[in-house]
Amino acid sequence: LRYFDAVNAAPYVTAPISVGLGVIDAVVPGETVAAIYHALGSRDKELLHYPCSHSTHPLTGAWRAWEEHILERAARHVGL
Repeated sequence: LRYFDAVNAAPYVTAPISVGLGVIDAVVPGETVAAIYHALGSRDKELLHYPCSHSTHPLTGAWRAWEEHILERAARHVGL
């Protein structure tokens, strides 16, 4: 494949999911992440917003909270 748009596969994702969106992101623009999120087939989904991602900006450190959140959420789903 020379091109793949994840939004086309999103309806097939039915497992619980947490999606992180960096408002300022040169790699994966927020609009793209939002489109994928809205197309997800999962009933148990959440969209978490952060100031920026994929950068050296100091606010990128906020992603630590996302990492901790998804690990805690995954642990709850498997009964830990």
